[in-house]
Amino acid sequence: SDGNMYLREILQESDLVLPSHQKLFRIITDKEAPIKDNGTYILSRCNDVETSKEWTLISELVEIPEIDVDILVEDYMKTINHYRSIMQQKELMDEIKRLEKQGRTNESYEAAKKLIELQKTLGRY
Repeated sequence: SDGNMYLREILQESDLVLPSHQKLFRIITDKEAPIKDNGTYILSRCNDVETSKEWTLISELVEIPEIDVDILVEDYMKTINHYRSIMQQKELMDEIKRLEKQGRTNESYEAAKKLIELQKTLGRY
């Protein structure tokens, strides 16, 4: 479907961290025709406990509204990128602490500049 093609254009399987999420991505993007009950279709293709458990959790926490798939995908991508940036922020803060302990002031300063730029973009989310 067009939504699946659009999803593949802006999100790669490798963008997802958990193997169960990667498997769910494959299940969703490999489906070719619209299905009456997507949730049941996806669950029926989960052939391991971890993926089934993760799909159940996602379907309980996320209500997928009846809106344009492209808009939904863009919204999810913003959320994914936001959380990626938060993780990158934490990594930079840890790196700054490590560099300061090692007395590597110039490198610490450069990492701090990256952190400030990242925090500016996080403020716009």
